[in-house]
Amino acid sequence: MHELEIHAPEVYTEISQYLREQAGDDVAKLEKKVERLYKRRGIELTEKTRNSEVDARLAEKVFSDSSFLDRIINDADPAHVEAKRTLLTKIKEIFDKVIEAFKGERVPKELREMRDKVTEAFKSINAPTSTQTAETQASFKEYDFSKSFAEQLDDFDNGAFPKSDTLVMGGTPKVLQDIGLSALPMTYTQKHAREAIDNVDGDHLGKALLKHVPDALKDPIAVIDSSSQPGRLVAIIELSGHGKSTLAAVEIDGKGRMHGELIDSNAVLSVYDKKNALKQLQNALYSETQENGGLYYWQKNKAIALARISGVQFPKVSKIGRAHV
Repeated sequence: MHELEIHAPEVYTEISQYLREQAGDDVAKLEKKVERLYKRRGIELTEKTRNSEVDARLAEKVFSDSSFLDRIINDADPAHVEAKRTLLTKIKEIFDKVIEAFKGERVPKELREMRDKVTEAFKSINAPTSTQTAETQASFKEYDFSKSFAEQLDDFDNGAFPKSDTLVMGGTPKVLQDIGLSALPMTYTQKHAREAIDNVDGDHLGKALLKHVPDALKDPIAVIDSSSQPGRLVAIIELSGHGKSTLAAVEIDGKGRMHGELIDSNAVLSVYDKKNALKQLQNALYSETQENGGLYYWQKNKAIALARISGVQFPKVSKIGRAHV
């Protein structure tokens, strides 16, 4: 709030007035609390400083008091629509940044639930009226799938992506085509995108890292058979600066949806960190030495270097070259 007061005074005033209306009697209590605090410190308190401190505490209350957040979300007064939209936009931006900061760590359930409340309220208040619905649906029909995967993720997270469509990571990389995959779009479902962004179990990536997956798939460490799902491949990839081995499960000749229509695709089903990623590669290599197949591609030197760091012992692989098809 202090930064808004300095850099965007009109937005600050709008949010301040709205928060005070929603807080009701709590405003007077906060004013007395601030006055006592400053008095104990021997600091002279001006009215402007007091108001600024109260506004800051009201803003903090949004994130620490779920009942106060619910009060804002459930406010149906038409006169408050613009102020509520402005506040929810700022709250959503902050929640997104906080969740993104977890980077590979599990996001606390309470934080996710509060963020989800804000996201749904944000979508609701920005939902089209009945007269706008047809126009909005038409614009979704014209969604620009030439946008990068990163841009699509942002649109999805902001409620600006067609609800029935899958995200498109791009075309199937050459390295995957070389081992037999068709030259189809690589699609990614909204369900998987939400799980990855929210990092629901601590093994997902979060949005910032997820944006780099299409590039990582162009240069995988290895591509192996799925040990649990026939007809699926698993690409072991490395994301710059992440420090963990990541698995991307790909369903060959799967399905996606674009502009509401079913399309053929190679569907990326999930992308997540896996402690035993190199162990799975170890099993695939062993299977390969027994002439049972399972390894489609690998970068031998890079994989061996990572295995040494992780303490994984590969079987003797002198006869398996850099790329194996």
